[in-house]
Amino acid sequence: MRLLSMRSTLIERQDQETFWQNLVSLWDELRGEDRAMPARSDFTPERFRSYLGRLCFIEVSCDGNGQAAFVYRVAGTHVAEQTGLEMTGKDLSNISPKMYREGVRADFMEVVEKKIPILKEIILVSDEEKVSYQRMTLPFSDDGTQVTYLLTCAKGIRPIADFLEKLHLSEA
Repeated sequence: MRLLSMRSTLIERQDQETFWQNLVSLWDELRGEDRAMPARSDFTPERFRSYLGRLCFIEVSCDGNGQAAFVYRVAGTHVAEQTGLEMTGKDLSNISPKMYREGVRADFMEVVEKKIPILKEIILVSDEEKVSYQRMTLPFSDDGTQVTYLLTCAKGIRPIADFLEKLHLSEA
């Protein structure tokens, strides 16, 4: 099985389900009125209890070539179970196939550059099937200026595990 395309489509704020609106409201509460983004230290699991298994914290840094690097510091259990990928402690470069990894990277870079929460519907199409899920990415900043962490939350990712496994086996 080959991945033919990956498309991520912006879901405008007015079109977002209550699930996503509530997540952004929690993020807004953390940042307050005087900051563009909350700090990583503002995050407490208790406030995000209903989202915990779906969350991933990704550290944003600069690699030796001046490019943004993304390392998963915490990956929710639901995400690992549903994708078949345990990403805690791993760099984004560990995700395959390449087209999927590059699409995720582009989505992460959009949030790093715009410094706002962004919800996308991710659609993956292979030569055999099509799957989709939604992912919200929210920026955090330890210095108030640069994005130093991303918090992601995924919903509707159940079919992705089998899909990614089939793609991985076909690449081997």
